[in-house]
Amino acid sequence: MRRNVTVGVDGSAAGGAAAEWAAREAARRGVALRLLHAQPPLPGRTTVTTPTDPAPRPRTSARAAMETEARLRAEYEDLPVVADEVAARPADALLAAASQADLLVVGTRGEGALAGTLLGSVGRAVAGHAPCPVVLVPAEAGEPADGDEEDAGSVVLGLDVARPADPAIAFAFEAADARRENLRIVHGSSADADPTAPVEAVGPDAEDAALAAELAPWQARFPAVDVIGEEAVGGVGRHLADAAEHACLVVLGHRAGHGRNPRLGPVAQRVLHGTPTPVALIPHNGPTAA
Repeated sequence: MRRNVTVGVDGSAAGGAAAEWAAREAARRGVALRLLHAQPPLPGRTTVTTPTDPAPRPRTSARAAMETEARLRAEYEDLPVVADEVAARPADALLAAASQADLLVVGTRGEGALAGTLLGSVGRAVAGHAPCPVVLVPAEAGEPADGDEEDAGSVVLGLDVARPADPAIAFAFEAADARRENLRIVHGSSADADPTAPVEAVGPDAEDAALAAELAPWQARFPAVDVIGEEAVGGVGRHLADAAEHACLVVLGHRAGHGRNPRLGPVAQRVLHGTPTPVALIPHNGPTAA
């Protein structure tokens, strides 16, 4: 199945927020929504409970996933919704689905900065390995304040001008254009993204010129998007985390990891630590990772 937004559902508050965000995004893109509930098989069993099972069951995560499906079908009548239930570890199931998805959405377990990092084991594995963009949605993202519009606020893009990642730039412009919001670009030095990577020094004037040159074709393609450039002095991660407080989405490029335990870079880690805003991680094949 292609041309879909896939979201992991498990009955949790974060999973519910992720499903709501994914439904809005699928409707915005005009593609199908795939709800994926994964549950490791119990010893001696080869399948998990299905909606056609006539036996009475308690309110398990599978039941909650069914309720999420019913709610979204009723709320988004014109949105094609496909629900799949598989016997597998959640991270494995989501990574398998990523090869056939335009976008993968995962709920994160944090509840504000005091709860620590939002990036749990499933989110870390998926974000590090998935070949498609991954959006991590905290539970708070499903609870807009009174009077606030859903998905309101700027789209924020973290950009290393010396090593720009076109997939992340494209994703950010498309997101801002679809939401009719401005695009706030926080840009800084390569050393902030990867202090061990050798790179020629870029002065402020040269950086401004490089930024303008990099963005020119994208601004021509998306003329309705207002772009606001913001130089990050003293660390891109901190500036992005601050910008996330008033954003509807933060977009970061990263190099998809290899090996058993891929690591996201320091910028991504800083932004993901306690932010209430969905964060999109866009894989690319460049030399650096956010």
